Amino acid sequence: MSKAEIAPAPAPAPAHDGHDRIIVHIDYDCFYASVIENERPELRALPLGIQQKNILATCNYVARARGVKKLQLISEAKKACPDLIIVNGEDLSRFRDASKKLWLYVRDFIWGHTTERLGFDEVFLDVTPMIDFNLALFDVGDFPASATTSSSLSAPPRLSSSFALPASATQRAKTSSTSSSKNGYSNTTILTENEDDQKNRKLGYFRLSKEDPAKGFLFRWNHLPAHTYPSSDTIDLQPEIQDHSGDSLEYSQCSTSDNPSSHLYKRLFLAVHLSHYLRTQIHNIFNYTSSAGISTSKLTSKLVGSVNKPNKQTLLIPSATQHFLDTHEIGKVPGIGYKTAQVLRGEVLGLPNLASAGLNAEEIYSGKIRTPVSVYDARQKLNLESICRAIGSRDLAGRIWGWLHGIDRSAVSQASVVPSQISIEDTFKGLHVGTKKGEIEKVLLGLVGKLVGRMLKDLVDGDEDGSGGSGRRWIAYPRTFRLSIRPRDAMVQWGARISRSTALPRYVFSIGSAKGMSMQTVVERLVREVAVPLLRRTCVGLGGEGGVVLQLVNVAVVNMGDGEVGPMGDVREMLRGGKKRRREEEEEEEEEVKGESSTIFGGDWDRGSGNEMWSRSDGSDDDDDRDEDLSGDSGDGDEDMQMTMGGSLGGDGVDCPRCGAWVMMFAVEAHARFHEMEDVEGQQHTIG
Repeated sequence: MSKAEIAPAPAPAPAHDGHDRIIVHIDYDCFYASVIENERPELRALPLGIQQKNILATCNYVARARGVKKLQLISEAKKACPDLIIVNGEDLSRFRDASKKLWLYVRDFIWGHTTERLGFDEVFLDVTPMIDFNLALFDVGDFPASATTSSSLSAPPRLSSSFALPASATQRAKTSSTSSSKNGYSNTTILTENEDDQKNRKLGYFRLSKEDPAKGFLFRWNHLPAHTYPSSDTIDLQPEIQDHSGDSLEYSQCSTSDNPSSHLYKRLFLAVHLSHYLRTQIHNIFNYTSSAGISTSKLTSKLVGSVNKPNKQTLLIPSATQHFLDTHEIGKVPGIGYKTAQVLRGEVLGLPNLASAGLNAEEIYSGKIRTPVSVYDARQKLNLESICRAIGSRDLAGRIWGWLHGIDRSAVSQASVVPSQISIEDTFKGLHVGTKKGEIEKVLLGLVGKLVGRMLKDLVDGDEDGSGGSGRRWIAYPRTFRLSIRPRDAMVQWGARISRSTALPRYVFSIGSAKGMSMQTVVERLVREVAVPLLRRTCVGLGGEGGVVLQLVNVAVVNMGDGEVGPMGDVREMLRGGKKRRREEEEEEEEEVKGESSTIFGGDWDRGSGNEMWSRSDGSDDDDDRDEDLSGDSGDGDEDMQMTMGGSLGGDGVDCPRCGAWVMMFAVEAHARFHEMEDVEGQQHTIG
């Protein structure tokens, strides 16, 4: 059957189970610039840009008003705004620390800690349990027929010391004068407010804790502190039932009297007030403004949060969901990456299959298909089967088809203080391996030094600089060291990385202890004994007459565990089981770093669970307010397709968990005894 004969399948009816969650997406405004402005308040009123490499990674709104754009060359930005103030942002430590501080603060409010970070400047919040708990405390008569919308960031009303909390919510519990969360910041508002508002039932009370009724905030029943999509001056909290045809609605049809259920609207109404309260707290305590989207899925909450910026929040009216999505270009939909979008555009426009047309990856990335295609166009011209044939994966096709119709069941993951991996990288025009003595070692020393520094920052509780002290405690122990390169080599697929991994030596965890090594010693030893040997093994078979030329080098620690590699008995056990463990680690790595690859490049399309749609590397979002990271610090994930290779050059063996050396199986016992003797000699030397 030809493409022309394929009739588009009708849009699936909205999934009712998709409306059981309430998701808030918070995006900090011009985050990198805001961090600098908080450090140097005198820069707030001046045009400010953040430089990484020779590119302007981001800039504040003052600079944007002067014609400066993100991702401009520094020279171009200076032409547009000669008095632009440039701050180097290649060291991400200050941005990472600020992001973590904000995230921990917000995380402390959300029940179950369902707070998922996306890069440094975005966070998803699943507030469903909090909303449903509070909804159950109110009577139906508490909700007005409608509420007036507003976009201002005015503070919520304040509690007075004599304010009587609603009996249904608190059993007339008394408010305390202060209430602090674990992180030391107050999460209860306790100042004055006109008590007539309470008597006239103008104020409601939202509880932030099941156990402590004094933890909460006031809100105004007749006020909705948000924009809406579609824009409206009021929101109807007693809507009628709409039909579920799933067809795209015109603006005139997207009135707030046409919505699925008053129950859902009441839940969204409360979520808007919770989001407003959190954003106000963030602004008052940390001096960061943020924008937010409130909806019933991660997909739609993220997209609608971009409609009104900065320092605003937007509620997506449920009945307008399809119309809202239909107005977006398909490349803007989270989860549809650049390559996927190009293939879908080709299908919609009736162009030849990219692979059969002989386009290689570089041609695709240079943008051979430039005609925009909207979600509406894709829904009308394609169906599930045509998408499946185009990309070769029924699973991914099904998820894309769902996203085009506003169906996204991906969960907001529970927050974990421990990252899944720590990764540092740098890019080069051409780094020649072996031609200039000491050049590659210098690069590796810099990368490994930053990596170890981040391990001490993110994985050590207490004395973060590793200088010792009884309070220092490792909260996680990465077991694997990974090195990845992107070579400029005709034998390697364009844009692909090659990775090798080995066990992370346990001496890393001795930094700062009484008998341990200094950080500098550990870094130098890691480079000499682990990173350089891995690089040599990785480069085997690469390069032509000019030698191996690298465009990227990445070092990472992965495979987080909750216990350190133990003494010699554990070394033997790990060596004996190392072969199986290494296979498992490699499988985990492949899942960790799997990017979006396609049949165009000879690989498979990603077949994950759906959460990988939220990887910042999918290239699908060109949000003007997003802070780009061009520094080479790859955060907690890698962006390119990787070819993960084993740690052996041949033969049967394992990596020693103590020193990282490759050990043939017949030499396992002897190698373990070597470390035993090494420890004995060290103890004798200490005694002597």
